Amino acid sequence: MFQKKYLFMYFVAFVASLGGFQFGYEVGILESIKNFLNFKTDFPLLYDKRLELNADNNEYTFIYEENKLKNAFLLSVFCIGCVIGTLIVPLVCDFFGRKRTILFGAAIFGFGSLFAGIISDLWLFYITRIIMGIGIGLLSTICPVYIAETAQTEKRGQLITLYQLMITVGILLAYVTKSFLNWILSTDSHVQWRVVLGNQVIPGFFLLIMMFFLPCSPRYYIWQERDDDALRIVSKLRGISTTRDPEIQSEFQSMKRSLEIEKHKYSISWSEFLSRPMLKRVLIVMGLQALQQFTGINFILNNHQNIFDEIFFGNNSNKDSIENLPLILGFVNVIINVIGTLPTFFLIEKWGRKILLMVGSVGMALTLGISSVADYINNNNNNSNIIYSYVSACGIILFILFFACSWGPVVWVYQSEVFPMRVRSKAVAFCSLANWSCFALIATVYPLIEKSSVNNENQKNKNRGLEAFHVNFIFACCCLFSLLYVLIFVKETKGVVLEDMDSVFESSKEKSKQK
Repeated sequence: MFQKKYLFMYFVAFVASLGGFQFGYEVGILESIKNFLNFKTDFPLLYDKRLELNADNNEYTFIYEENKLKNAFLLSVFCIGCVIGTLIVPLVCDFFGRKRTILFGAAIFGFGSLFAGIISDLWLFYITRIIMGIGIGLLSTICPVYIAETAQTEKRGQLITLYQLMITVGILLAYVTKSFLNWILSTDSHVQWRVVLGNQVIPGFFLLIMMFFLPCSPRYYIWQERDDDALRIVSKLRGISTTRDPEIQSEFQSMKRSLEIEKHKYSISWSEFLSRPMLKRVLIVMGLQALQQFTGINFILNNHQNIFDEIFFGNNSNKDSIENLPLILGFVNVIINVIGTLPTFFLIEKWGRKILLMVGSVGMALTLGISSVADYINNNNNNSNIIYSYVSACGIILFILFFACSWGPVVWVYQSEVFPMRVRSKAVAFCSLANWSCFALIATVYPLIEKSSVNNENQKNKNRGLEAFHVNFIFACCCLFSLLYVLIFVKETKGVVLEDMDSVFESSKEKSKQK
């Protein structure tokens, strides 16, 4: 897999994938900072506060209970920023290029992170989250494209998978950072959440600095008719010192010939994007991005503590003996998310994109289905059995594993490679828009449904064990639907050069016309 001569190409992919790290860290960090006491006291409007008598010392203390609707809005405004960021991509990317767009996104995210850690006003905090969202929207859309356009065809899937791996590493590091700072800053709790949040500025500015040393996309340079610059970049990326090497000349001439035909044969305006064949392709990938969210992955990762609480404590049984188990399983989840991504490096170019998506859909549907059945049996059993709780928790963990090796990386790989140069920035922007919109929809709608279904405390306790069953069952059905979607609409792109993707998606009627 690893070849020394491609060291610079690997380095380019690694630096660009840091945009994914920031995406993952931001997704993981919100769940962490919400539990800090001083975050609650700094932003009390996000919580339901009540005065409660402490039986140990007979003193009254304030208890802060998370208001799920208001806290969901924190995630929603971030997603709104991401949507704005994706919509900016077509305006920036084609004019300034892929590299400068990444620089722009990293700068916005870095400065947003810096201000988020020092402000105290809730409305300013919302504004900084929108700003950070704009940066992440830009990075999450264009970083995989930049990797795809600089990668060798045979290694393209593996290198874009690195982007998803860095997302999972970012989520894991968010939880580790929170735990570490919670311990090391235990005597100065006021700055805990600010340090955790402000830490994001480090990878943000690291990406900003390192991108200055990376080349522009060779395909973008060819599109801009800067052939000499493009040829030198291709040579450097492939680890060959001379531009006269037959391998380099062959790859460069193939790119140039295909892009010139594309540039002069087709329109680069919105009319081409809205043409029936191209719009159909865009809608297919938008469907994949939407289904990636409707597998429930971000909901489960962001709410794993509540989900495991419901699984194990739904009927208030065995609470003393397994009090810390939900927290431990939460860490297991994010670790499995990282480990599960690793097999994709070996499988994506061996099995292909479509097979991996199908295997992932089957695995996710089965594991969530088993988890929901275990939850249902446990909730309807008067004498709650801890075995069913463990079965349900194992189902959640295996679901994370199946997602991590399939729908997590493969959707980003597929989106970044299937569109031609003439509409690539517009198409990937709309596909990322589908992802972030569905993320915001799930984050906002679920707390509304939960609130409307619970009218009083007794009903809440009665329904608590059923919540996990309902959520897992709905997402299991979505995973099953995703299998049918892949079977019907997804075409295999393994080993296909970026400039030849049109031939993969052309119908037999269109191919016969060209002949």
